[in-house]
Amino acid sequence: MGQTIQRVQVENGMSATVPLVAADSFAWPLAEGESLEQDVELAGSLRAPIRAGRRAGEAVFSVNGKEVGRVALLYGADVAPRMESALSILKQGLPG
Repeated sequence: MGQTIQRVQVENGMSATVPLVAADSFAWPLAEGESLEQDVELAGSLRAPIRAGRRAGEAVFSVNGKEVGRVALLYGADVAPRMESALSILKQGLPG
């Protein structure tokens, strides 16, 4: 996996955050005075369990407000659910 773009909060996880990692590299030639801006678009909620290597969303790159590229973002680590969350899931799934 590539460079870590940012860390994001995870709900009900043993870890509070998970890194988002670029699936590919991205480069764009800039003229003097231009800057490359980056936004992150997430595909869904960040709730444990999370599996490393699965798609998390995209990094969107723009120059002067114009989109110039996108790179897929992957989860950079596994995040297990907190024990009380795992027990709650098991209890809900068992016949009562």
